Amino acid sequence: MFTAVPCEIMGAKASNEVMGTINHVLKENSYHGAEELAEISERLCKTAYEEVLSELTDVKFNQEGQPIVPLEKLWQKEEEQLPKED
Repeated sequence: MFTAVPCEIMGAKASNEVMGTINHVLKENSYHGAEELAEISERLCKTAYEEVLSELTDVKFNQEGQPIVPLEKLWQKEEEQLPKED
């Protein structure tokens, strides 16, 4: 199972095509419960998630697949650097 990532940061790192694929699958299957939706999304979007993870070069994972440094801490600085709306 993938850890939740702030959408703005993931969207800034991944291509629109990859994010569109993931979002389409999530929207089309939104009638499922959260756990089943996550399983469907992971199965149907595995390649897209792998591409997103390959773009997250600043994130290191342990053998269990969990981030070594909590994502919230890692991305706090990146979130501050995102463009701000006026």
